[in-house]
Amino acid sequence: MQKTTILFILLGLFTLNLLKAQEYDFDKHAYKFIKATDYENDSRVHHYDVGFYFLDLEMTNTSNAISGHARIDLNLEAEYNDELVFEFKSDMTVDSIKVNDVLCTYTHADDVIVIDYTHSTDYNENYQVSAVVYYHGSPSDGLFYDYDVYESQMFEFTYSLTEPYFAKYWFPCKQILTDKADSSYFYVTIPEDLKAGSNGLLVNEYNIGGGLKRMEWQSSYPIAFYLISISVAYYMDYSFNADIPNYSETILVQNYIPNNTNYLDNNDWYINRTEEMLQVLSDAYGLYPHHEEKYGHCIVPLGGGMEHQTMTTLGDFSFRLVIHELTHSWFGDYLTCATWQDIWVNEGFASYGEYLGEEFIQPEGYELTFLQGAQNLAKEAPTGSVYVPFEEINDVGRVFNYRLSYRKGLCLVHMIRYMIDDDDMFFATMREFLDLYGNGTATGDDLKVILETETGIDFDPFFNEWYYGEGYPTYSAEWYKQGSDLHI
Repeated sequence: MQKTTILFILLGLFTLNLLKAQEYDFDKHAYKFIKATDYENDSRVHHYDVGFYFLDLEMTNTSNAISGHARIDLNLEAEYNDELVFEFKSDMTVDSIKVNDVLCTYTHADDVIVIDYTHSTDYNENYQVSAVVYYHGSPSDGLFYDYDVYESQMFEFTYSLTEPYFAKYWFPCKQILTDKADSSYFYVTIPEDLKAGSNGLLVNEYNIGGGLKRMEWQSSYPIAFYLISISVAYYMDYSFNADIPNYSETILVQNYIPNNTNYLDNNDWYINRTEEMLQVLSDAYGLYPHHEEKYGHCIVPLGGGMEHQTMTTLGDFSFRLVIHELTHSWFGDYLTCATWQDIWVNEGFASYGEYLGEEFIQPEGYELTFLQGAQNLAKEAPTGSVYVPFEEINDVGRVFNYRLSYRKGLCLVHMIRYMIDDDDMFFATMREFLDLYGNGTATGDDLKVILETETGIDFDPFFNEWYYGEGYPTYSAEWYKQGSDLHI
């Protein structure tokens, strides 16, 4: 008789009765359910609602020094008490501040601006207050200068990377995820041989003399503070229109790439695949949510990408990177996690976009290899939950833990698809989730409610074990062979 022990690691496919293998002590870990909606924010930023960001800056591609002004239009809440507070790093210099066109006194210390302002007359019919902060400086984070060689030619770049807590390093703002601005403008003055890519549509570009020009970007879509972006370099504009089957709209795909014809020749095939990605994701989740403006890329010397709304900042055009960042247009930009603890809503679903790309675009069988690799990486994190505990959210590496937030996160999405066991219902449920919370924010628990409502399945055990719980189950079995019979 032969006898041994086999360990089965089950992460991708399971049935509900297997969920009991992973116990979760709610009393012991109750602190993990504290929501981090206002972590490390001055409480006074909750006394107003942001409506509009308008950045007007002068900059170049040879340093991260900036000067200009930021305008924030807003409406006051009942709690407002004559102190208007914005988050802004103290190492930046504030030159002056106007509120509703009147110069105001202020203090700027401990990374906040406190403006003395007693409200009397509304700024316009949409917003009670319009605050303009004039400032300059070289940000210590959030806005970077770098350079790299492309096709034997050296290029310099200045670009922003703001997620999660770094918008306040380079412009005055309110860093609260649940308070999206209704719209945003970014006007930039740069040397006339450069281009600057940003959110929305380029509505104007013109020379102003002295070797300088203006580029004026406008977006009418709601936007989270950390998705406002800029990238300045010696770019060329390679753009095309993507057709989306079953929709009458075409989508502008605008790419700011190093101004080198060899770079374009070597990358245009990869760039053009964005059209097929838009088609697959629009079929799965509904039409690209910012279709009235554009989807775009700004290339910078970055090992990865960042899903800045309508204009992704990107290191290269590798397949999985491009479709990951594009999927963020639905999960991350249009629908944003309500807290950094629920980063799964952004990164788990964007990572699952990679799987959909492998399943529906790449050759048959690629998706299985990809999923196995994701499972293997997820198993390298036997501790820690996909949900980020409150006391860990100031650790950016923990929030964006690749094994938990990304790889285990996508495995959870795949598990949910398996549990529903009906692709039409799965994708319809995802579209309902997006329709309900689009242009706003949501938590993992918000998704759970939608899942239960649309499918009739009790997802409490799943979320308790896999979203809030840690690790993964291991199963042992004994087997032996007796004659021609195998006993397990």
